Amino acid sequence: MICARCDKAIRPGEKYDTTVVHGNSVGQPTVIRHRDCPSRRRRARR
Repeated sequence: MICARCDKAIRPGEKYDTTVVHGNSVGQPTVIRHRDCPSRRRRARR
């Protein structure tokens, strides 16, 4: 699985969240994100 926020792999054992995006013109894709995303950790340090 790939994180929608940072585009990095979600490895076995890592916690993640799933969200279903509702749209009229598309199906209902499932968006997967790390719970503790590496991209968010970098931003928080600034």
